Amino acid sequence: EGGWWNESSHICPVSGFPVNMLPYPPFKFRVGKEGRQYFIDGKFLALQLIVGERALVQDHELQPIDVRALDSYMRRNKLGQHRPSRLAELVKAVAAGNSADRARAQEKLRHFRAEAHKALGRLRRIQTMRLLSDQTVMWAP
Repeated sequence: EGGWWNESSHICPVSGFPVNMLPYPPFKFRVGKEGRQYFIDGKFLALQLIVGERALVQDHELQPIDVRALDSYMRRNKLGQHRPSRLAELVKAVAAGNSADRARAQEKLRHFRAEAHKALGRLRRIQTMRLLSDQTVMWAP
């Protein structure tokens, strides 16, 4: 079951994956108030942000308002527990409290990033398989 994005010819500038092949709606990222709008694989972007990879969209850094919008997008579309707001909470906890609290927070942060890294790897494999499958269908005699 698809949506409006199934007719899109856009390619996600972050993942390189065709927007029309996403099983969920793309994240709409606008550069500036009147700037160009990009259709992004929001789950991919959120995971990339969490694992510590540079989260750029066409050479534009995500601003705090963009990260909040991405978090809301993840929640609204039920795309899992890997949300940028959780990353921010854990990073803040690592910097605060006594040494025992910081150590626990550091371990939670390490685990959260490791789980996000696994999820990003799975997502990349799924997308690669979908692309290969689509090419096989296109080239089948």
